[in-house]
Amino acid sequence: MTIIPKGTKTIAFNNALQLADKIKAKNDEIELKKQIFEHSQAQLYREMNELKQEIKINCELFEHGWFYVGTSSTDCDCVQSYDVRKFQSLKSFRKYCEGVYNWAEGPTSISIISKKEYDEERHHPTRSRDRIMEAYENGHGSSVLV
Repeated sequence: MTIIPKGTKTIAFNNALQLADKIKAKNDEIELKKQIFEHSQAQLYREMNELKQEIKINCELFEHGWFYVGTSSTDCDCVQSYDVRKFQSLKSFRKYCEGVYNWAEGPTSISIISKKEYDEERHHPTRSRDRIMEAYENGHGSSVLV
């Protein structure tokens, strides 16, 4: 039988607590580095997509003198709309985007479209679709969830 001197258990317990604190600190550090990496990666993808979009716009401007966009949005009353526009400069496009996103009430997207798509869509007035009204007209008004 081994005899443990008095106080050794306390020292071992304190050492175990210190080790546990070091492990927790290291885990916290690793988690923070992981979050920074994931944020940096997301930021990089966002910047790459913005750059791709800008390159595509500049190609369209160079080739045609215009570029075309389609804007799709849904407001807070579940009315969906789609509109097309053409721009001659990135400055006017950015101003348009800022206005669209500042007034967005729900999911909104702005996409670059082809001249053919623009020509096809421009013959229609701005398309809109009232999803809640459709549900009432179809007899499902009580099942609309917003």
